[in-house]
Amino acid sequence: MKKQLLSIGLMISLVGCGAASNSVTPIAQAPASIDTADLAGYCIDTAPINKPIIVGLEGNIWTLNRDGSDMSQLTTAKERTLIRDAAWSHDRKTLAYALMLPPVDLAIPWLQSSIICGLDVATGKGRLLAYGQLGDSLSEPSWAGDDQSLYVTRRRTLINEKNDFLGDEAAVVQYGLGSNQATVVVDGSTTPAVSPDGKQLAYVQPNVEIGFPSLMIAKLDGSNPQPLGQPDPPFKAIVAPRWSPDGKSIMVTVNGGPGAIGGGTEPELAWWERLLGVEVASAHGEPVSLWQITVSDGAMKPLAQNIDDGRTSWNPDGKQFLYIHGYDGLMEYTLATGEERALTPMQVYWFVEWGSH
Repeated sequence: MKKQLLSIGLMISLVGCGAASNSVTPIAQAPASIDTADLAGYCIDTAPINKPIIVGLEGNIWTLNRDGSDMSQLTTAKERTLIRDAAWSHDRKTLAYALMLPPVDLAIPWLQSSIICGLDVATGKGRLLAYGQLGDSLSEPSWAGDDQSLYVTRRRTLINEKNDFLGDEAAVVQYGLGSNQATVVVDGSTTPAVSPDGKQLAYVQPNVEIGFPSLMIAKLDGSNPQPLGQPDPPFKAIVAPRWSPDGKSIMVTVNGGPGAIGGGTEPELAWWERLLGVEVASAHGEPVSLWQITVSDGAMKPLAQNIDDGRTSWNPDGKQFLYIHGYDGLMEYTLATGEERALTPMQVYWFVEWGSH
């Protein structure tokens, strides 16, 4: 990622760092001046969505064709807001996305909140789907099987009476559409992914016993949690679990683990970038890899290796998937052959969705 994006990354990291302690005082409910109408006003109206693939680019949603052609900007986010990630509903009639808001309280300018908005695919009409209190960051939405609720990662910022930052609390939370009723499903965990049949929930849980995260699978209410796939050595990080369309496997983007390699060739800068002193920042850390894990027995298969970013989305037919390679743009991977091909020129994409569940 280039320097001009680092300030955004730092802003995001403020929301997602730290740990709670016994002296923590959770922040109060959002003040009365922040009402539902105010929040809904940030959700965007667009043109109808008539292309199968969407990506996040420069804080907005862009759309493109199956072959990577005719890429065009769909949203124009309002000033000081940022679209972070997105997810299609199971019936593919609504696209949910996480929207980072500008600071609400000028006395706490670093305190960020994120809401979940939705776009009607047929009309482009935007609406508010889920929201929390001041300091709640809702992200990584995944739709329940009936499309009547969303499972999200909620990070709740904790401050004291002097507005000092003390840490945050993460949880997988279910929000009912319409009622906005919030139900904590799994404390201390992130990145929910509901199975295509709507019966199981995958998520990432920090494993304090081994010091590394675990991919977990459970019932929708969080009961009967079981670890899925236990590599040796373990993965140092797990993000973006994605169910295959048939529900038989889950693809994850990981750091470390068996066969992990480092390095990676950074993109060559243009002459004018070198002249101006532009540098490529190591914002993404070490290279990542993609693994496919069979749900029935936890068998693990490595796929694309030594890539940057690596967020994925399945083709609805389950034969290919797309993934983001920060140095090579948007890539298509064919499971049967292992063939990879670039669909777009190099861009710093934030997320990708391919009309899948």
